[in-house]
Amino acid sequence: MIKLISFLTLLTLLLSFKIQVDLVIKNRSNLTYITKNDTLYKKDNTSEGYLIKNKKNGYWKYYNKNGTIEQEGEYLNNKKTNYWFFYNFKGKLISEGRFLNNVKNGYWKYYDNNELLSKEGNYENDTMTGYWKFYVNKKLIKEGWILANKPISYWNIYHENGNFSHQINYSGD
Repeated sequence: MIKLISFLTLLTLLLSFKIQVDLVIKNRSNLTYITKNDTLYKKDNTSEGYLIKNKKNGYWKYYNKNGTIEQEGEYLNNKKTNYWFFYNFKGKLISEGRFLNNVKNGYWKYYDNNELLSKEGNYENDTMTGYWKFYVNKKLIKEGWILANKPISYWNIYHENGNFSHQINYSGD
């Protein structure tokens, strides 16, 4: 215990003087930190990534209880940004897309349990907006415009064989 207190005191002094150090600290909860100035690399059973001044920055990975990857992507100042990947409990890809300031913004894809594309389209501020396509077993089944999470205008509907079936007109209500 005295060695741990001495070590932590020395570490605090070194960091307070902004002396560049590379250290590995392991404690009872299996946390591992590699420090360099104000940057920490954190790795444990549930996540791994960089902390800069106690904020998540850079690439992070999260794991479920069974150890498979759950999600991975980039942070900027504690907010999800750029491209992220999400996985089911077995580690199969279920969605991927872009974040901006911690909200979905841009093109997203979703996959079924067989990792086949099930839908794709755009988000604007966490809201489905723009042209979306929906699939079953790799076959396009419907496509159309969405505004504020609601279908609008004309949607094309397709048969299981991929041939055009009919159109539906949504008022957006």
